Amino acid sequence: MSLPFNKGFTLIELLVSVAIMVVITTVVVSNESNFSDEAALKNTADSISLALREAQTYGISVREAGAGSNNFVESYGVEFNTRGSLSSKYVLFTDSVTKNGAYNSGTPELISSDSYGNNNIGKICSIMLDGTKNCPPGGSSPYIQADVTFTRPNTRANIYLNQILQTGIKGICVPLSAASNSSLIRYINIYTTGQVSIGTQCQ
Repeated sequence: MSLPFNKGFTLIELLVSVAIMVVITTVVVSNESNFSDEAALKNTADSISLALREAQTYGISVREAGAGSNNFVESYGVEFNTRGSLSSKYVLFTDSVTKNGAYNSGTPELISSDSYGNNNIGKICSIMLDGTKNCPPGGSSPYIQADVTFTRPNTRANIYLNQILQTGIKGICVPLSAASNSSLIRYINIYTTGQVSIGTQCQ
């Protein structure tokens, strides 16, 4: 009586199976990393959008500038800065001290600040009335600071670039990119109408 012959895996088949598993694992881990970066980038962009909405709500409603101050007429805004210690965070502020439309570090104007996390703020660009962008060629930008403020009872945004009120623009866009993958970018588009949008283009 002959015993049944059980055939096993050959060495080549085993190596091919291991190679396939390595390729699949690499693809999954790579995609998971990109997904995490993209999710973190989207969350930060959404947080910035919420801060802008908060400033708009404070600016057009009745909110006291400071506890017991009896001051309900100040502007509220958000600042983006590409230089120095402020380049790692955005700031929600009340324009109650200098009243120049911009956040002034070291003053009681600060309401809150939040970091960009593992993301980087890029070049701040103005969007002109005809839709063109003021981002000079060569990757440079003349704007190191952008302040967006809201003043009661107007729902429109006051946009200051380098502390100068802009009147001939449609808005600004602030690019936010993932530190680990600079090709992942979200643009926070802020318009003088008070509208805020997040997208993959400065528009």
